Amino acid sequence: MPSIVPAPLSYKAAVGSFQIQEKTAIVAAGDARPVGDRLREFLRPATGYDLRVDYHPHTQAITLKLDDQEKGLGDEGYKLHSGPDGVIITAFRPAGLFYGAQTLRQLLPVEVFESKAHLGVPWVVPGCEIEDKPRFAWRGMHLDVSRHFYGPKFIKQFIDWLAVHKMNTFHWHLTDDGGWRLEIKKYPKLTEVGAWREEQGVKWSYNGLKFPGKGSGKKLYGGFYTQDEVRDIVKYAAARYINIVPEIEMPGHSTETVASYPILSCSPGADVLANYLKGSGADYPMMLCAGKASTLEFCENVLTEVLDLFPSKFIHIGGDEVPKDLWAQCPDCKARMAREGLKNVEELQSAFVHDIDKWLADHGRRLVGWDEILEGGLAPGATVMSWRGIDGGIAAAKANHDVVMSPTSHCYFDSPNTVTTMEHVYSYDPIPGELSETQGQHVLGAQANIWTEWLATEGEVEAMMFPRAAALAEDVWTKFERKDWDDFERRMKTHYQRLDRLGIAYYVEAPTPKSELVLLGNSSPVEFEAPAVPGVVIRYTVDGSEPTVKSPEYVGPIRLNRPGVVKAATFRGSGTKSGTVTVPVVSLKADDTAGKINGVNRHVRMGSFSTCPDPKTFDATAKNVVSVGLDELATQENYALLFDGFIRIPSDGEYTFYLGSDDGSRLWLDGNLAIDNDGLHAYGEKRLRVRLPKGDYPFKLVMFQGGGAAGLRLFVEGPGMVKQLIPATMLWSKG
Repeated sequence: MPSIVPAPLSYKAAVGSFQIQEKTAIVAAGDARPVGDRLREFLRPATGYDLRVDYHPHTQAITLKLDDQEKGLGDEGYKLHSGPDGVIITAFRPAGLFYGAQTLRQLLPVEVFESKAHLGVPWVVPGCEIEDKPRFAWRGMHLDVSRHFYGPKFIKQFIDWLAVHKMNTFHWHLTDDGGWRLEIKKYPKLTEVGAWREEQGVKWSYNGLKFPGKGSGKKLYGGFYTQDEVRDIVKYAAARYINIVPEIEMPGHSTETVASYPILSCSPGADVLANYLKGSGADYPMMLCAGKASTLEFCENVLTEVLDLFPSKFIHIGGDEVPKDLWAQCPDCKARMAREGLKNVEELQSAFVHDIDKWLADHGRRLVGWDEILEGGLAPGATVMSWRGIDGGIAAAKANHDVVMSPTSHCYFDSPNTVTTMEHVYSYDPIPGELSETQGQHVLGAQANIWTEWLATEGEVEAMMFPRAAALAEDVWTKFERKDWDDFERRMKTHYQRLDRLGIAYYVEAPTPKSELVLLGNSSPVEFEAPAVPGVVIRYTVDGSEPTVKSPEYVGPIRLNRPGVVKAATFRGSGTKSGTVTVPVVSLKADDTAGKINGVNRHVRMGSFSTCPDPKTFDATAKNVVSVGLDELATQENYALLFDGFIRIPSDGEYTFYLGSDDGSRLWLDGNLAIDNDGLHAYGEKRLRVRLPKGDYPFKLVMFQGGGAAGLRLFVEGPGMVKQLIPATMLWSKG
């Protein structure tokens, strides 16, 4: 099968082919005409042909047909036939024709995705028979424009990229603590004040959010979309069969709203408010008052203008991560709770969501919210977007509510590519096994979320979005049993060339070192393997500097005659490079008799940390332990651990160590930093592969716990050893 992404339901090769030429017509009558016009626009830049769109049948043409007999294809399915007589795309509805046109583009040479003419390219479509339709109705991508703002031109590019991948939903996260991005005529301060935060000097921080307003003399960051710009973008998306679901956060994540209209916040008293603001690190409350009737009136007025701009059946209201401290002390909130018999602040939030749900239903729309809207009772018409894992989605589907799956485990694209890998995204099945067939029908589909706290530029968004968006596109379009990772990797080799021609600054994996640490004088040199992306090269340095496009190209094994480091990165033809991988070349001293006592020394240092402390800062007090873990400290907070002793290597060979922790951890071998898993983060593992002679090697391991979940594990894999927690037989000390 050609490299079609996402993979179609069925593909059969046929005899012959069809070549698009300047005289080729696009036949598209009636409701098919807009798709014909769009296909002409898609083909014109690269081919240089301004193909005519005709109502009357032709031979040697690209024919787009709507057929009421093809109801089984659904609204988005299509059939494509190509051969010597031309190309025929048939569908039940125009959206199906559009997706057939996207497949036609992918059947052509990759140059068709360029914006400049390639006059010498033969535009040949291979003979084939394709029948195709999507697995899910909701195939989406989310973009947060509150923390960082991206202009209308980029939003249109974003929409184009979704269309290429047959995705049909753009979840536009327009308001949040970082800024209000949508013009609302009735409330001009939302954009005069709430769209412009004081520049923080860093990419993003919740601490010190200030909205002094335009004309304050302060250096401001922000922006917003006018209603005319939004209407233009909505029209642009609709022409590509993409529905835009706007998100207007309420009642939480509303710092910018309260900064614009302080009357919308709770009024619990100056002392209570001051204590809350001090604790939250913010300059304004982060939530709206759920007790005031004026808050509901404000939300309804805002949504009135939102509904006028967005025809989407679904309207997202957020509803997540609402701090309810002030509600519990606010006279207005307490009065409403007493009046309506609400037992707690969770039920107060549910009552607020019920109000918005009913208002939207009365206006012919449906409410969508993050899975926190389950708390206190789900509103009758609400659709749940499950992000805190899959449990919220399971609970909602079992309660006969519709669900969009978006778990952090697979669908949070602000997570590093090295953590949430493309292969991991590809493995995702949006329908949990716990659901019955009937319950599974409530799963509308899935989407990935791009939160932009740390993504200040458009290029950073692109690198987080791609190539993982291609994997997600196949998750939601292609039947699960039809998916094949090896085949997807094969097809991606061509698809990367399409992404290049679309100008997408997609993420490129760093080179894979054969060993992450190399011993000086050892028979193993420094070696790298390039990622499976066409047209990339590996460049390296040996002087500690960052590799650049002018650094030497890696062509084979590298050997150093003294201790040092080899740094390498993958480069695309455009100069875009991956992250840098560092391979230390070190001298390690081993001693067969260094370890006298089984077990290693564990030191504890209490305190608050955001990075691993220096091993030298621990005192001499230690406890002998025969495992590397948290043990009795697992339920405590704010401490650091130091393990030191010897790792006993039982025989010559290649060993792989995996250091996993929540939060940070670092491992040294004979004073050489071997694994760096530092920083505040969820549980994650980093690996060290190294060839070691038999012997006892001095090591130190530091880990810190910064709050929340905790974990520490050191695994080993080697000759005759599957991956396992490092055994006591490998842990020794001098005593």
